[in-house]
Amino acid sequence: MCGIFCEISTKSQQFQQHVCRESIHKSLSRRGPDVSGSCAFAINIDSRPVYLSFAGYVLHLRGNLTKQPIVSSSGDVLLWNGEIFGGKLTVDEFANDTEVLMKKLLTCSNNDEIIDILSSVDGPRAYIYYQDKSKLLWYGRDCFGRRSLLSCIKQDSFVLSSVGSRNLEMEFEEVPAKNIYCLHLSDIYDKPFIDAIQIYSLPLLPHKIDNNLYLYEHRCLKPIFTENQLINNNFQDKLLRFFENLNIKFHDEKNLPSICCCLAKLIHLSSDDEFTKYEVLQNTSCKCCLCENETFFDRLKAVDKVNSSSSIKYCSIELLQGQFYEILLKSVRTRVNNLPRENFNESCDKKVSGFKKPCVGVLFSGGIDSVVLASLADLCVPKHEPIDLINVAFQQHSSTFKLGSKKHQATNKTAHFDVPDRVSGRLALKELPTDRVWNFIEVDVTLDELKEERKNKIADLVYPLDSVLDDSIGCALWFAARGIGKLYSVSCNNSFSLIQEYYESPVKVLLCGMGADEQLGGYSRHRSKYESSGWDGLTAEMHMELDRISSRNLGRDDRCISDHGREVRFPFLDENVVSYLSKLPTCVKCDPRLPRGFGEKILLRELAGSLGLRYCSSLPKRAIQFGSKIAKIEGSKEKGAERCDRLK
Repeated sequence: MCGIFCEISTKSQQFQQHVCRESIHKSLSRRGPDVSGSCAFAINIDSRPVYLSFAGYVLHLRGNLTKQPIVSSSGDVLLWNGEIFGGKLTVDEFANDTEVLMKKLLTCSNNDEIIDILSSVDGPRAYIYYQDKSKLLWYGRDCFGRRSLLSCIKQDSFVLSSVGSRNLEMEFEEVPAKNIYCLHLSDIYDKPFIDAIQIYSLPLLPHKIDNNLYLYEHRCLKPIFTENQLINNNFQDKLLRFFENLNIKFHDEKNLPSICCCLAKLIHLSSDDEFTKYEVLQNTSCKCCLCENETFFDRLKAVDKVNSSSSIKYCSIELLQGQFYEILLKSVRTRVNNLPRENFNESCDKKVSGFKKPCVGVLFSGGIDSVVLASLADLCVPKHEPIDLINVAFQQHSSTFKLGSKKHQATNKTAHFDVPDRVSGRLALKELPTDRVWNFIEVDVTLDELKEERKNKIADLVYPLDSVLDDSIGCALWFAARGIGKLYSVSCNNSFSLIQEYYESPVKVLLCGMGADEQLGGYSRHRSKYESSGWDGLTAEMHMELDRISSRNLGRDDRCISDHGREVRFPFLDENVVSYLSKLPTCVKCDPRLPRGFGEKILLRELAGSLGLRYCSSLPKRAIQFGSKIAKIEGSKEKGAERCDRLK
């Protein structure tokens, strides 16, 4: 991970003269504290000079420590802020992915080959690549926008940077994450910079998404029904006769086509003519438009009893849970392996609790997303290595009363940090495996500290976003990622012990549960959408949530978290995890007709239960701004979408 910067100008020293340039590079250096580099040169376009400057600040995590930018003998320049976790480009275990990518790009003979390489990488990324022979500047982000990249265009200059500044005369915007961009330097004297940029569409999960409906059998994907079958009346009649034989009655026959669509996603009929053989997802939470007091799967539970003896194999919720477990575990393992552990631990001059210092941390609220990630990380990180669980809380004040008559009672305010996420974090910690040292870090933030750090750093990191919600989430993530607080551990009798009054987490990699709510129906608005628009509306809403996550969330989150020289990694947004979940029926992932704390994220709750995480598997969704109580610390009654004056 690193901070990257590029400036293209038709005037010498255009951006360098600006007084805020130094503040931007300070922010970039905090993102990449291990090694930095820069280069600057001029090229001629029709005998007129164009000035190029590049800078890179690297956080070393993989392979050899490699200074950026990388400059080839042919004059090509690469800045890479990302991780190659898969796709068409293979990176050996101890190789540096920046070097591997540069070697591959140097073999490209045309634009199509460059586009193919940049679009087929799995993993978070923001990149800038200058190809000297073609005078082209390529740049972009991954389709989810997991790494920040901002752009600023003026009449005679063009700037790209991982971070910006709200005090610049030049206005930055986030580079949209759905495209690969190519700036033709040969055109910038003939047309404005904006018109010299060519855009190539970046498909969501290239080569992996199929619009057919799928059911999972023997851990393989196979198409079950086509759209023509779903709207065919004859097919619907046969399906309904099958349910009638099971004594199942519908109470909503007005929407029969959509009912059949929902059921067809759940049932694999072995024959179009005979309904005596079938395969079914056993999920007791899906009612699928049946009579009010009876679920569809209540009638088909008996099917599961013949699985072992029958020649017909059935696909159950247990199988889906197992598949989800395996693919999510692989995603976590990919993100915690291949870290520079030996060198890192050898450089430690102090051990914590008699063990080596940790390399991996989790942003830990005690909610189901973070607790599942911690539990899976436990299976991937060496047992002798602690894992930091970082829990943030903002100062609250509760009222106390002096003794005396009610008429003369005086109210005092007592400061405390017992916010919902702190309580749930402590309880969830007690369910994690006891053969591991868990460093539970209680990060307590006062109002004065919040105001100071927001003014000095956080406002620039949240920029160019400026809503109340951006302020709350950005501040909460920045303080959590800083990882400074009191260090606690839990003993065998489940009691908490204070280990250190002051502890600063040394980890370079933080796991974060973002992306789970969008894909598994975790937000309250998903329930509202179902109530107003049914299953089709809910499915469309979840697709939209994932589609816009790059512009609403992740660029901001990357800027705030990485400011401490740590890289945030999102296992739920691994391309393979997203591809898997996108092919599952919506009602397998959530059922908004069920109560909060049970109806949302059903598949993840099943997984949490199988891991022994009983407490968190029944917790309702609680956003970080409410769980940490940052939304209450300043006593504001603002709405999340309103513009936040505190970010000015």
